[in-house]
Amino acid sequence: MSHTAGAGEPACGWAREADPCPGPRRALWGTRLAAVGVQDPLPQCTPLQPSVPASLGTTPSCTPSAPPITCLPCTPRPPFLHRSSPRTASCQAQGHVTCVTLAKDLRQSPLPARLEDLEAVRYKEGPWQGQHVVLGTGGFGRVELVRAGPCEHLFALKRIRKDWVVRTRQQEHVRTERRVLASCRSPFIVGFFGTFRDAQYVYLLLEFCQGGELWTKLREVRCFEEPLAVFCCACVVEGLEYLHGHGIVYRDLKPENLMLDQRGYVKLVDFGFAKELQRGEKSFSFCGTHEYLAPEMLRQEGHDFAVDFWMLGVLTFELLVGRPPFHSADPRQTYSRILDGIFSFPAFLSEAACSIIGKLCAHPAAHPGSELGAGGHCWGGTGGAGSDPVSPCQGPPYVNFKRFSVDWTPAEDEFSGWDEDF
Repeated sequence: MSHTAGAGEPACGWAREADPCPGPRRALWGTRLAAVGVQDPLPQCTPLQPSVPASLGTTPSCTPSAPPITCLPCTPRPPFLHRSSPRTASCQAQGHVTCVTLAKDLRQSPLPARLEDLEAVRYKEGPWQGQHVVLGTGGFGRVELVRAGPCEHLFALKRIRKDWVVRTRQQEHVRTERRVLASCRSPFIVGFFGTFRDAQYVYLLLEFCQGGELWTKLREVRCFEEPLAVFCCACVVEGLEYLHGHGIVYRDLKPENLMLDQRGYVKLVDFGFAKELQRGEKSFSFCGTHEYLAPEMLRQEGHDFAVDFWMLGVLTFELLVGRPPFHSADPRQTYSRILDGIFSFPAFLSEAACSIIGKLCAHPAAHPGSELGAGGHCWGGTGGAGSDPVSPCQGPPYVNFKRFSVDWTPAEDEFSGWDEDF
């Protein structure tokens, strides 16, 4: 089935916009995360959904229809938990009650003040036994699993080679990544706990997402069932909505940059291509993954927040089909297909899925004056009802990560001073 942007869509639709204000986008996704059992994490008084995970950091609130709960007298306690000391209360409910366990926020625990306070985690079995656990690698360096403190909290330590940063002129991108991560507080964005530096590296101390890369899970099954794809995209929408509401465009959406926490919820990671934009401002940078680039980036016409929603459409297609819609072995052919804006859908995709992908991957001129959020899209409202999070494998903390061959050759010293803020 061939599809041209804007042709043959159901009345319920999702168009793109450049306005970073989060208000219209709430109406757009409609029942978005409610359809998959996730509570809206943005600060407002909202009901607690039964399947809200501990990682969302929300505070329980009673809905008007909730059964009354009578709390029996209990011993007064201090307002905050002390380390991992348990607190208990006896409650009696008049009617059905769903119990939710909220984990203690890691930020209440003392964080490592020095790089020396971090201890590398090592493999405990197999041919890699005794070696450092490496969660990811790249030209920048590597991401290692470390622990700290008497409770041995686990963190991901991103080690970036300073000589590589200077050689590839990535100083501003690395500084932006640090600044963006430090300013974000969302359960759908990887947590940030601090930075370190030495003569060879700068370090970002990040939340350890124990579920591994979404890309790895996708490769295992080739493509996701539609309810699971709805769930993953809903988590991404929440992360993008938070970023856009704070004037940040992400620009590097792809399965490799989506991590799963230990409960299977999706988080955005890797903010090296993120950009801070004011309303009405455009960026003319050429960056991102070639199969996910928006046409306005290829034409160098200037882009804004709308490129994230183009990339969301490409991501949705890849989750459902197992490949991007404009895929080609030749990057130039990929660019040509993106600029043409014509691609085909497999016959097994639902009409609602085709509709939302077509509207997200529409060229900017296809919907002049339209606003993202003209009503909840039927794919987000019904396609993922009852879906559970992605299920990580159980075992050692590194069980959901593949093994990497790492070049342990030390980096060269670098003292130009670009990293003074780390």
